[in-house]
Amino acid sequence: MQETLHTAVVAVILLLSATAADAQGCQGRKELWIPQESYLALTDRVYAYAGPIQRQGQSGWRPFTVQVLVGQYRRPFLLPKGLLREADVNKLLAQRSDVTRIPLRVAGHDPAGGKKPSFPAVDVTGAGRPLTVRVFRVQPSSNAVGLEVCGL
Repeated sequence: MQETLHTAVVAVILLLSATAADAQGCQGRKELWIPQESYLALTDRVYAYAGPIQRQGQSGWRPFTVQVLVGQYRRPFLLPKGLLREADVNKLLAQRSDVTRIPLRVAGHDPAGGKKPSFPAVDVTGAGRPLTVRVFRVQPSSNAVGLEVCGL
């Protein structure tokens, strides 16, 4: 009994240490939600665009892409947020050689498979200060994706 209690205390200490280390490694952390086929300004020249999210079963989703858009000289879009179909984003950005697209490919997830979903992250350096953008959650019921942005 005492050995089990000791093991549980050690596990809690390790978990708290890992959480503290994660918090220290992510300065200026912000969590943001983006609905499907929408864009959102993360900084003045870094935006994120969430493509269409298709549900799979009750709480799963098919693979989709979140694009991190970095404007070299100006903003990728005029407004800080808005709705835009993926085809229109691709058409608009095809004419913008000053915008770098960084894809975050979110793998599909089927909860019946028993595996936890894994989420992509990317480091962005072309916008004045380094940022890390990571998908941390997908809400297929509301067709939205959660992003964690570090370095703000």
